[in-house]
Amino acid sequence: MSRWFSWLRSERGSTAAEFALVLPAALLLIFGVFDGGRYMWSMNRLEKAVQMGTRTAVVTGIVPVGLNSYDFTGKGLTCPVPDGSGGTVNKTIQAGDTICASALGTITCTMASAGSDASCTCVPTTQGANSCPTTGTPDATATNRFNRILSRMRVVDPSLQPGEVTITYSGSGLGYAGDPAVDDSGAALSDAAPIVTVSVNRASVRAMLLLGGRIPLPGFHYSQTMEDGDGQVSY
Repeated sequence: MSRWFSWLRSERGSTAAEFALVLPAALLLIFGVFDGGRYMWSMNRLEKAVQMGTRTAVVTGIVPVGLNSYDFTGKGLTCPVPDGSGGTVNKTIQAGDTICASALGTITCTMASAGSDASCTCVPTTQGANSCPTTGTPDATATNRFNRILSRMRVVDPSLQPGEVTITYSGSGLGYAGDPAVDDSGAALSDAAPIVTVSVNRASVRAMLLLGGRIPLPGFHYSQTMEDGDGQVSY
C-alpha cells in the first residue's frame, strides 16, 4: 500500500506533462504573431503597389487604345453650362468644349492570366452608348500597356497575378473636345483626361496557422487624373 501512495505522490514527468499542455497555446501565439505580421506587411505592399501602378498608368500609354481616337463631338453628348440666371442648361458638346464627367463611361480593363490578352469593357453613363468609345477586341498594344503597369506593381509585390489587377478609366470633367495633342509618332491622344484607378482584388496570404491555407486580403485601389497618357516609362 505504501508503494501505491508513493507512486501517486511522485512528481516525475510533471514537467513533460505541463509542457504538453502549454505547447499548443505557445504555438498558436507564435504562429499568430508571424501570420499577423505577414498579413500587415502584405497589406502595406499592396497599398504601395496600387499607388505605383496608378502613377505608371497616368503617364504611359492608355490601355483602352480606342479612347485616344474617340471624337466626343457629333454623338449627341451634352454637358451642363451656365444659363446666365444662376442655373445650368445642357449643351451639346462641340469642338473646344469641356468634356464633362457624364460624357465618358466607365472603362474597365482586365487580364485573365499570364499569357492572355488584356481586354476592356465599358459601362455607359446615363447619356447612353455614345458615352463609351469603341474598346475593340483584345490586341497586343493593350496587352503590352497592361503588362507594363503590372510589371511596375510587381517591383513592390512580385506575387501579384494578372487576374488580381483591374485598371479603370472614368470621366473626370477634364479635357477638351477636338484636342489636337498627338504622341511622338503623330497618333492622336485622348481628348478626355479620365480618372485612372488601379485596383487589386482577390489577393491572399499563406498562413501557418491554417497549415498553409490562405487568408484573403482586402481590396486596394488608388486613383489619379490622367496626365500625358503617352510614353513607356514612369518615374
